[in-house]
Amino acid sequence: MGRPKLSDWQDGDTKPTEVGVYQRKNGDKTMWSYWHGEFWNAMWTTKEYALSDRRTPFISRNQNRPWRGKL
Repeated sequence: MGRPKLSDWQDGDTKPTEVGVYQRKNGDKTMWSYWHGEFWNAMWTTKEYALSDRRTPFISRNQNRPWRGKL
């Protein structure tokens, strides 16, 4: 089974319509972050860390970074 297909990068001012883990740009790095439906949590190096962070108060300092998710 291959990697999941991802959407195109979305502008940071546009927010996802579904709660979940998404890739986000952090400078020249691609990180993972959990979208709560109202705000982004902190960015992590792995999808698993981002998913485990969903219940913590580590809100991302920058809510407007580009993001992408599964198609």
